[in-house]
Amino acid sequence: MIVTRQAIKNEIDRVREEYLGVLLTIVKAFEQPEARGAEGSEARSDPEEWRSFLAETYGSTAESPLERGSQV
Repeated sequence: MIVTRQAIKNEIDRVREEYLGVLLTIVKAFEQPEARGAEGSEARSDPEEWRSFLAETYGSTAESPLERGSQV
């Protein structure tokens, strides 16, 4: 399967509104360090930003919990 930007954009259009903030955070995590500014590290972010992120994402997979597959 070839993944294109258009295919990703099509999938984004199917994401429920309440998950868009989480999705944006995930996408931004893949940006090039220079695109994030001089700091370039999420570890240096403001603790309040981290708390806000946790509050926003907590329970976001409650309807379809993540499960670890077998480790054969």
